[in-house]
Amino acid sequence: MAELLPVQQQIADLLQAGHTLAVHWDCGGDESFVTTEVDGAEVRADYGNDADFPTLLDRYLTELLDLPDAGDFHMEGNGRIFREEASVVIEYESVFTDDGSDLMTAEEWREMGLDPAELLSGAKEPAAEGETTESQSDPFYSGRRVLFTLA
Repeated sequence: MAELLPVQQQIADLLQAGHTLAVHWDCGGDESFVTTEVDGAEVRADYGNDADFPTLLDRYLTELLDLPDAGDFHMEGNGRIFREEASVVIEYESVFTDDGSDLMTAEEWREMGLDPAELLSGAKEPAAEGETTESQSDPFYSGRRVLFTLA
């Protein structure tokens, strides 16, 4: 097994210590904000500190879940991160909009390279590490993803 990234190690340490971990995001329109909660309390990010857990988690999830950080698309969502046997998993729900107010049309989904019929088809087989199982219906983007596996 590969060595864990610093953010993955911090997640594993928090979960091992019995803490609950939740995230909320408000992304798009040239901004991306992922809020971290530990035991139901918001942990404020220190974006000037490269080792800051909320900052690392923000970057990690924005990239991993392909959250929008530029353009007209906007996404609001939340998730919870937990251990399931040797896996660390995130279950999440999001709503996608085109400018923060109007729902995206099927044509707009196609312009993004996504098939609206496929988005409505529901969940797939359980995901392996690094893969996503999503249940999407226009404009919802939700699913369950194995973030990493512990030894």
